[in-house]
Amino acid sequence: MTTQSVDCTSDLSPSTLGTPSVSDNEGANITITHQDIPGVSCSFQRKWIAKDQAGNSASRIQVINLNNPSPPTVSYHANATIACGSFEEQQQDMRDAINVTHPCDRPITITHVDSVPTILCATSFTRTWTIADDCGRKVSVHQKIRILALQLPDYPKNGQVNVALRDSLRWPRYPGSVRYNVYLWRYGSTKPSSPTAWYV
Repeated sequence: MTTQSVDCTSDLSPSTLGTPSVSDNEGANITITHQDIPGVSCSFQRKWIAKDQAGNSASRIQVINLNNPSPPTVSYHANATIACGSFEEQQQDMRDAINVTHPCDRPITITHVDSVPTILCATSFTRTWTIADDCGRKVSVHQKIRILALQLPDYPKNGQVNVALRDSLRWPRYPGSVRYNVYLWRYGSTKPSSPTAWYV
């Protein structure tokens, strides 16, 4: 079958794009099936398999190129605020918060470039996210990221000893914050990977 180029949002079913012509010397009782295989460079392969009543089979590959008139659409938070010291831990969450919709469900890649070489507390910078598909289409969006200044707990004070076991932890509230993750670990040991508790 010949290679076809079609709009990626059009009907891609065999009833629209056509089916192969098959002949067999064992009779006309031939079963035709197909399987779509993901391809590269904005295309996919449609594998056609014909089987006769004697169990003999033959297959052919049809290449279907997709014309993609629109780039991916992106929804994201234009501004992000991150606590000092937790930036690296938040990288995957920030990536997952980039929601991408593709008109043809093509594979996409997401990369980013920061406007500063080093990420420091009490600073702000711009992160440029670039979302690209395998059709040569891409879109870039800009996200303003603010890294909060390091603030020590209100109580107990940093380094304070002989603290009563029933006293409450208190720490400064950041404007607009909705949740706090609290990590507790013994002095001199490694910080745990998951929070000990969280508060809203």
